[in-house]
Amino acid sequence: MNENETATARRTKPALEVYRCALRNQIRDGLLWGSSLVCLVLMVAALWPSLRDSGTLNDLSGSLPGGTAEAFGLQEFGTPAGYLKGNLYAVLVPLMLCWFGISLATSSTAGDEDAGRLELLLVLPIGRRTVFLARSLASMTTLLLVGIVTWISLIACCALFDLDVSFEGMASVSAMVTLLAMLHVGVTFLVSGWGARRGAVLGITSTVMMAGYVLQAFLPLSDALKDWAQVSPWQWALGADPLSGELDLIAAAALTVLTLVLTALGAQLADRRDVRSV
Repeated sequence: MNENETATARRTKPALEVYRCALRNQIRDGLLWGSSLVCLVLMVAALWPSLRDSGTLNDLSGSLPGGTAEAFGLQEFGTPAGYLKGNLYAVLVPLMLCWFGISLATSSTAGDEDAGRLELLLVLPIGRRTVFLARSLASMTTLLLVGIVTWISLIACCALFDLDVSFEGMASVSAMVTLLAMLHVGVTFLVSGWGARRGAVLGITSTVMMAGYVLQAFLPLSDALKDWAQVSPWQWALGADPLSGELDLIAAAALTVLTLVLTALGAQLADRRDVRSV
């Protein structure tokens, strides 16, 4: 092994250890949130046969004004795809995944910094940028695993309760809501890298999350403002109705690139400032 390879190994090993440690610390939270999402999917899917046979779903969808039904994803509520969209993928599942990602990223950055744990870690021969990047990768790994578990539960529940939704649609919507949540992880690392405390990080990132939803859901109700909905990451993720099987590759790439840029900027900001001491 030459000198360059030795230096690379020395830099890589601490980063891997930080990643593994962060991942271990997040496993319990991942299990809890994954179980909650599985239970939610199961509960919604289990109600489908009785609601379908009663005919109330079409009546509900038809009784709502067009704008209201569109804002809450309740168009075609009487179809399997429309039922899952209205109950799960228009609001609930994206919000839960985004909030889970925000809480993970906040705990591993601003939360640990406020508690003094990050300062202890940085006593080791490892850079702040490396710590932030390794912890961001751990948060996104945990989020990805929860997204996969939710997707598998959706496949199983659709087969079990006779929800006729295509495999491509289930895969597309699961991928897009997971990418949307990862984007909010990137926003969290950016705000944390800037130096905000835990409460401020949660407040700012939650505001970004809700603002994105409001722009995507309600601006299309106005003819004058509907074009501005395109600035929302929620529109990128859900605007093409991925549950129908149409995966917007350009939107997926945009979410991925923006996540990477925000995370890298956060790590760079963290590397340029002093860590708060308790």
